[in-house]
Amino acid sequence: MKINIPKIKSEMKRQGWKNKDLASRLNITRQAIEYYFKNPGSLSLKTVTKLAIAMDMDPKDLLIS
Repeated sequence: MKINIPKIKSEMKRQGWKNKDLASRLNITRQAIEYYFKNPGSLSLKTVTKLAIAMDMDPKDLLIS
């Protein structure tokens, strides 16, 4: 499963969020967000879903076909 990291970062920028803001919404550390951005293959479907919900997006919009 490939995650569209540029889309996530673009949406974060649009909402004025930093990594720590997204981490807080997901109840994980900022370091975990940075790890996921560097290793997008490490994200589980459950985490992608949580990420999408936190960003008010559809999870399938975060996936690269």
